[in-house]
Amino acid sequence: SDSPIYLAGYVPHNWHFGWVTAAIEGWREQAFAMADGTAAQLSPELLRAPGMAVAQHFLVQPIFARVRFGAWDELLAAEAPAEDLPYARALWHWGRGLALAATGDPAGARAEHEALEAIRSDPSLAEMAFFGQSGRGAQVLAIAERSLAGDIAVAEGDLAGAVPILEEGVALEDALPYNEPPDWYPPVRHALGAVQLELGRAADAEATYRADLEAMRENGWALAGLERALRDQGRDEEADAVAARFAEAWKHADVTIRGSRVEAVAAR
Repeated sequence: SDSPIYLAGYVPHNWHFGWVTAAIEGWREQAFAMADGTAAQLSPELLRAPGMAVAQHFLVQPIFARVRFGAWDELLAAEAPAEDLPYARALWHWGRGLALAATGDPAGARAEHEALEAIRSDPSLAEMAFFGQSGRGAQVLAIAERSLAGDIAVAEGDLAGAVPILEEGVALEDALPYNEPPDWYPPVRHALGAVQLELGRAADAEATYRADLEAMRENGWALAGLERALRDQGRDEEADAVAARFAEAWKHADVTIRGSRVEAVAAR
């Protein structure tokens, strides 16, 4: 079929499934290849086809994938999407902001946050529909804003201040309509739990990771965080059981992790 709905919707959707599945398993190389493949399905015409704004969401899957694995240099080197693709451009600013926050430039991250906010104030985004559901683009960008604001607080050393910001991001993420794969990945809970652990709030982190595991069963990122949360509470026997579950979840991975956040990623 050469219909825009098929070409700009369903074909990249299948690639999108692939990268998220690979990312859940810690398979970075495959995740990047399939996220890049998602974007590669889209011609300039399809990106601008009437009613197919979801194509902009597929275009930025390489950004989401690099965020998941903390590929900061690649995010900072990524080319900006065209100005008439505001949703894609906003998420490009989000990825750059996270990269700058993670690499010790909170002021640069704040500038990216301001650019994201300027685009979010554009009324056209409220109309942006994914498969006929309007407002979804605006919902995703609201999560991006909280995600970046939380990471900026972390970069500025205000871990306690990051918690309520990231909790708001979690609530926004939970309010997204059901979709497979989810419209937002990686989960904000993976950032929140890591901050809670850093603050010594291990019981809170445990609750965060258990909630995440209800949403995405046996995902290795949350299991790695949960193991740490249990160990920090001195519950080593339970932590050992979670470590075994993690080993099973991570058997296809090509990176090692020490927690749920990208700072914990290393080559395997």
